[in-house]
Amino acid sequence: MLSFFKKSRMAGKENVHLRCLQNWVSENNGVTRTLMYKFYDDGKLCEVPEAIIAVGEFQLHSSERAGFYVEISNESIVLGRLFFPSGIVSWHNSLSMQARMAGVSLFTALCEAEENHRQSFPK
Repeated sequence: MLSFFKKSRMAGKENVHLRCLQNWVSENNGVTRTLMYKFYDDGKLCEVPEAIIAVGEFQLHSSERAGFYVEISNESIVLGRLFFPSGIVSWHNSLSMQARMAGVSLFTALCEAEENHRQSFPK
């Protein structure tokens, strides 16, 4: 598992957030050992105030890769969504900067990026 996060109010709580995230991945038919993620501790990017964001990807039991966005608050998942193709979430770093400038959440920015991708590359 790969994780990057800045020291903040999360210090010492990463294991709690990681356990929540791993449980969510399992509940969504994911292989937890394939989980790659980044935590964001930025209230301006959240849908739910005071939540911690986890964004990344993992492999489903069907061998397909899925991107994800999850918000964790009070040791539980309060918002979670899968993204396809999984590469959409690889844009999280640039999308987080764009979201801050536009005054929207990272979730909104990812959903818009996924929709734009679908319009550009219809099945």
